[in-house]
Amino acid sequence: DEPRSERNLSRFATGLAAITTTLLLIVVATPIASLWFKGISGLSQELVNLSRSGLWLTLPIPTLTAMQSWYQGILVNSHHTRGVTEAVGIFLLVTSTILWIGVSWGQQTGLYFGLAAFSLAVIAQTSWLWHRSRQTLRKSRAQSINSN
Repeated sequence: DEPRSERNLSRFATGLAAITTTLLLIVVATPIASLWFKGISGLSQELVNLSRSGLWLTLPIPTLTAMQSWYQGILVNSHHTRGVTEAVGIFLLVTSTILWIGVSWGQQTGLYFGLAAFSLAVIAQTSWLWHRSRQTLRKSRAQSINSN
């Protein structure tokens, strides 16, 4: 509710997204993933390979999670929380649909369908939250400009 707080929170969410995604990329693209999955978790080489390739499907998750928190915060602060509930419903619908397709098809490794379902559902959820928070965000920015 303070002047220009929106800009600071936006900068924080963007920084958080960049840092967490970069850290995950470092883990995925270097031997750190193998060290974790084989050395620490004790998985077989087959499961290490499966886990490493599946981890690539999760790369957008840190960015999307930070942005979700940002958009949800906008909606909750403005007392427009229906969009948050709608976004959760969209997440469940997308996840259920993709998992149902994966189980029905049965020709692909379940881990990949599970991770793809989760990632695509988070994309859909974040997109909906962005859509629902745009008007409130515009009003907040206009008020910040007018208060100067």
